[in-house]
Amino acid sequence: MKKHWSQTWLDPTWAESYTPPPGGIDLKHGNLTMSWSRWSRDPSKAFRGNAGRLKIKTRHLKKGFSTLNVDWCCRQRTKHHPAMDGEQVQKAQMVVAKDSCRTPVGWNMSAFATTHAGTVLDYTRLDESAAVQPGRIDFSTAGSLAPRSVEYTSALTTNWSLLAALPWMREKYKLNELRFDLLEDLCFLRRGLHLTDEGRHDFQLGGKSVPLYGYKMMGAGIQPTWFWLDEGHRPLLMITGPVYSLYLTDLQQEVAGS
Repeated sequence: MKKHWSQTWLDPTWAESYTPPPGGIDLKHGNLTMSWSRWSRDPSKAFRGNAGRLKIKTRHLKKGFSTLNVDWCCRQRTKHHPAMDGEQVQKAQMVVAKDSCRTPVGWNMSAFATTHAGTVLDYTRLDESAAVQPGRIDFSTAGSLAPRSVEYTSALTTNWSLLAALPWMREKYKLNELRFDLLEDLCFLRRGLHLTDEGRHDFQLGGKSVPLYGYKMMGAGIQPTWFWLDEGHRPLLMITGPVYSLYLTDLQQEVAGS
């Protein structure tokens, strides 16, 4: 089986030692909790290794909707102010449609930064909610910031809801291509992106050859991004350019209430 060149962007030492979590995903039951770690190959060597984490908890509601509880943490390191080396944290509670790209309906999001000692920097706090209307996202931010709206012109998704949709994309929706506007971290709208099927390729993981099924995301304002799923429908890898990647570390599935 052919190999894909995006695996050259993985840290070879990490790839040799990576063992995916056990189990697969039962596509009939969608209540999932998936966790990833963020790996850095920073060419400046200022920060290499584990650089953050992402956890997405999906619970199904009635009438074609789901909730996503998102916990995202990005470790930061500076060369000039080591006392400020800490984390950027976002937590979100989202409602999404159970469609091919988990279209967001609305959410509440909080964000803040911490120091190396874990102290929250109060001036970085942000609490925001949003409601999605046809062609428009209405934002409301706590404090003195005025409400604002952002227009979108295509199908709408977010980087987090897209990850939550991936296990069902191949088997249920059988998509070869998907076009959308993507709201990155619930903050930055990337317009006119497209996701295409990359087929099956072999990856060297944990000292053995593992067949993975890929999707490539391209468009203005983003680095080329590849999502790689195993035969158990699990999104094992997200490779974003030559520096950062996400790798699956834990998966829990609940049958009750699905």
